[in-house]
Amino acid sequence: TFYGSLAVEDPDVMRVVLEETKRADLFFFDTTRSRYALTEELGRRLEVPVISLDEKGSFHWNNESPGAVGNGLAAFVKDCTKRGYGIAVITPSKETMAVYEKRIPELARQGIVTVKLTEALQASRSVVD
Repeated sequence: TFYGSLAVEDPDVMRVVLEETKRADLFFFDTTRSRYALTEELGRRLEVPVISLDEKGSFHWNNESPGAVGNGLAAFVKDCTKRGYGIAVITPSKETMAVYEKRIPELARQGIVTVKLTEALQASRSVVD
């Protein structure tokens, strides 16, 4: 569970957070996945870069089988392929990293690469623009 779901839904809280983010010349990474989050809308209005974690973009199944981790990764890749990019947080558990590392060559053959979050932010802007 990620903390902050209620905060990203509150316009007064998020205005203060995003104004400080802008003042510090940073970007805001919303990992809450709240469907009521105001971060992207307020970020556009305040001209603050905001990037949000994808619906299926959290890989931290510490107690899951390699098959379950692989299925989650496959679903995420399918969504990313449709849109052209995706944002995921991969918690480096033994199971998750074993599946991810095994699939890196296959992902590369599909043209899928892992990039820094700042690079993904630039890619998401070019897709939206």
